[in-house]
Amino acid sequence: MKRRNIFYVTAFFYLINRMAVSYTKSWNFSGIEQLVTAVNNGTGDLSVFLLTLNLAVGAIFIYFLMSKTSNLFLLSDYIIPRSSKAAFYKFTIFEVGKTVLILSALKLLADLAFSIQSTPMEIKWLVFIFSLYVQTFMKWGLIIVLFNMIRVKKSVIYFSCLTLLIFFQFLAYYSQFMSVLTVVSPNYQKHPILLITSKLLILATILYCIFKNKEYEFYGEVKND
Repeated sequence: MKRRNIFYVTAFFYLINRMAVSYTKSWNFSGIEQLVTAVNNGTGDLSVFLLTLNLAVGAIFIYFLMSKTSNLFLLSDYIIPRSSKAAFYKFTIFEVGKTVLILSALKLLADLAFSIQSTPMEIKWLVFIFSLYVQTFMKWGLIIVLFNMIRVKKSVIYFSCLTLLIFFQFLAYYSQFMSVLTVVSPNYQKHPILLITSKLLILATILYCIFKNKEYEFYGEVKND
């Protein structure tokens, strides 16, 4: 990511966090947690406002992941004939992972700015949420890769991902199992190991689908497949 984009994204995450903590009146980890779960602890109900802010964060991740994968697939006709499909997939996955890590780190930085008064245990949970951001949006990044492999239009990819994001977050309020498909559910602290394991299994499944996919074609000759 360019330095200018890093600055803008960090400022955007900071603004989203500020809006969330102002709305929840929780100027610490609790406010950040309510943003990621989209649940107002004061009422115990799903908040449309927090859900909207949550979607805005997801939209940033999806936008940059789409931009990265689209640029990489534009180079596929150049890269694949000089190496292989497998090598191109590995390079693409590495770049997607790097983008996810950068965005998640910027989100963590913005979260820490509002967690100065938090306890050491709350900071640990904040770092745990950071790891869940990495795993969750790595999954979405790989899904975007799959969409590009079957040449789905960008507008369709973006709309589909955002629709599923908000739908899964809505369902996560009613079922903790849905936290496997979104970042967290309101009860994410009850089964952290199971949550991580489930997300990793989904990642492994998507990776398997990518390397076994035979549909992607490019306009060139394969040197070795």
